[in-house]
Amino acid sequence: MRPMSAARLRPGDLVEVKAPEEILETLDADGTVDQLPFMPEMVEFCGKRFRVSRRVLKTCNSGPRPGMAAFRGDDVVLLDGLRCSGADHDGCQKACVIFWREAWLRRVDNTTPPSVNAEGSKQLRARLKTFAGPKTYFCQASQLLKATDVSSGWQRITQCFGEIRAGNCTALEMAVQLGIWLFWKTRRKVLGTFAKGNKKSTPTECLTCSRESGWRSNP
Repeated sequence: MRPMSAARLRPGDLVEVKAPEEILETLDADGTVDQLPFMPEMVEFCGKRFRVSRRVLKTCNSGPRPGMAAFRGDDVVLLDGLRCSGADHDGCQKACVIFWREAWLRRVDNTTPPSVNAEGSKQLRARLKTFAGPKTYFCQASQLLKATDVSSGWQRITQCFGEIRAGNCTALEMAVQLGIWLFWKTRRKVLGTFAKGNKKSTPTECLTCSRESGWRSNP
């Protein structure tokens, strides 16, 4: 069962990443909460404080199940500027944005943050996986399809209102985003997905011949 927070976090909230011992209590045998891994690269942030940048109501999937998807439970947020270093995944340089379950965070005031027990960090790291197979990483990016459900057309519409309620954007900003989306969707319908030219072949010319002609024309 996924631990739930007392109140939803909103953009701008000051939060603290829980201590390693507390995070351990939320994880299953694979080091995940509802199939979203807590990665080794996240351990260094335990006990530190950050601002919530936005709630994650939807995300993009690629591969065998492309399209918009949503995390189950609506309990995922992003923290200002935090990306995966890839240090525990052979130095991966994708620098993916890190997803945070609310179960791993607590809302705080400006009091002094607690110290982190080194032994607790060691125990937490021992629980976390980095490989799902001999040549397959185990991380938030690799498990995204398992941690999300594909959004239907109706859900995508309701998510637009959810973005406003969550504080991710204002009504005006959402209207602008929808206007841009509608413009490009209409353009693709009318003009097609790819740009079209005049169907005339591009003239060809021999660069060497042009140079020789230019040399001969010089006095």
